[in-house]
Amino acid sequence: MVSKSLVERICEWCGADFLAPKYDVEKRGGGRFCCRACYEEWYKTKHWMVDVVCLNCGKPFVVVRASFERGEGKYCSPDCFLTALRERRRKPTNFSCQQCGTAFEASVGPNKKPPRFCSTSCVVAHRNSRVSCGERAKKSHKPRGKIDTACSWCGKGFKATPRPKKHTGPRFCCRECYAAHRSHNIRGERSPSWTGGPVGCVCLHCGNSFFRSKSAIENGSGKFCCMQCYSEHYVGERHPCYLGNPREYPPGWNEGLRGRIRERDGHVCFLCGGRGKRALSIHHIDYNRNNLSLNNLIALCDPCHNRTNNDRHLWTQLLSDMVMERYGYGLQEDAA
Repeated sequence: MVSKSLVERICEWCGADFLAPKYDVEKRGGGRFCCRACYEEWYKTKHWMVDVVCLNCGKPFVVVRASFERGEGKYCSPDCFLTALRERRRKPTNFSCQQCGTAFEASVGPNKKPPRFCSTSCVVAHRNSRVSCGERAKKSHKPRGKIDTACSWCGKGFKATPRPKKHTGPRFCCRECYAAHRSHNIRGERSPSWTGGPVGCVCLHCGNSFFRSKSAIENGSGKFCCMQCYSEHYVGERHPCYLGNPREYPPGWNEGLRGRIRERDGHVCFLCGGRGKRALSIHHIDYNRNNLSLNNLIALCDPCHNRTNNDRHLWTQLLSDMVMERYGYGLQEDAA
């Protein structure tokens, strides 16, 4: 009885029947040959293999065509390769010394550079006869002596290296003279980056005259003479973000009313029951600042007061139900 994990197959080379794992046949495409020998014979017929002869022992063997085209597959085994390598190293070759001209013999391995000298003494003599890069540079460059010249700023005489003819201009004896020359001559209209100088402006707040550069005016400056005028000008309705005065409360909004609400709630937060680090805030349940009814005001700590700023319609319903449950009157009713 054949196992369920095995499948009956027919060899593609010799035609013999054999059993192959079901997983190899279905998932990996295996089960085509009954043995390794049949696979190798079939592999040769596909012209992927080449019959060659070992250069060392003369034994025929098979090598992959791609390896043969790259120059490989010359030896049938690593032993034959090492034997041929040793014999090649033993055969000496004639060379000529570059220092003394004497002919000598040396064995060179594969992929190695041929020797240039017959002995160590010739190597040392050749190195000593060469001129270093620094010495060669010194011989090629002619010495340039310094000449007497005068400072273009203070008039003091000093020695300097002569310049090429194309380099003309003032020369200075020290960095202080160079800096003084630039401060005096390369400024204002004589500066290469001169753009016309400062421009007169009038302050929008106080009316005083002042000056600003063109680049500052292009970037939006030049409207106010100082930061104080800027701060005093953009106040209230003149501020670009002004939306009216949302913090206006009716006359009845005073400390007495707020103290009454805190006393009613027991000087604790209406939601969490905490006292808070600061005085409790008074919250409007319907978010209408003009509604100062007692059923619309509760005491909250700062964290709870901040939470009620989101989802206002939900908080309005929740807090009104809590006031009704605790004090017996809702948002639309007034306290007795």
